[in-house]
Amino acid sequence: MKTSRSYENGWLPVVRTLALFLALLFWAFQPSVFSQARVGVIGGVNLSDLRQHGADNSGVEYNMRSSFKAGLIAEMAIGNSGFSIQAEPMYVQKGAAVKTPFIKSEVDVPEKDLRMNYIELPILARYSLDLGAFRPYAVAGPEIGWMLSAKHAGLDVKSDFDEFDFLATGGLGLDVEVTDMVFVFAEGRYNYGLYNISSVKSSPIDLYNRGVQIMGGVKVGLW
Repeated sequence: MKTSRSYENGWLPVVRTLALFLALLFWAFQPSVFSQARVGVIGGVNLSDLRQHGADNSGVEYNMRSSFKAGLIAEMAIGNSGFSIQAEPMYVQKGAAVKTPFIKSEVDVPEKDLRMNYIELPILARYSLDLGAFRPYAVAGPEIGWMLSAKHAGLDVKSDFDEFDFLATGGLGLDVEVTDMVFVFAEGRYNYGLYNISSVKSSPIDLYNRGVQIMGGVKVGLW
């Protein structure tokens, strides 16, 4: 993990932002603040690709690929305000369908799969509307990731990427109360990468992860 590059590129604010969200999370766990805790599982489809930034004359294209995302969820409500904080340790597949032409004008180039596996931790602020058994909600916050592996057309290319990732995440969803203690939910999210994951110094472009997720799951109240 190239943490030195993170600091050299001015990523100290990222660390400070994450520290702030962690402080809010610990604050929410204080007995005088929280009113309800829920834990559960979450998973679904991840539609990912890579966003390019910079002057690129190679003609390389990064198109969307489908994969999956799954993990655990822990939610702590802050009083009766409708606000809560949730953390979601997850395993996720990212990447893109890559077209690499020999010349820029070449057409009908076959796509080759770039698959990147991550462990991610979104720490999200959430606001819910209480409409009885149906509770629409919005979530937003930072998401950090650690790359486990990366393969392009079956070849190991992990060294071409930084192991660290940082994204902004937002989405909308709906909780449905099945019983007093059991909730099912569905939601859609968008992730926007804020950190250049390319570690190739000679590359004329920066690469950023991004994706759309359609997910669902179940949560159980602890009290």
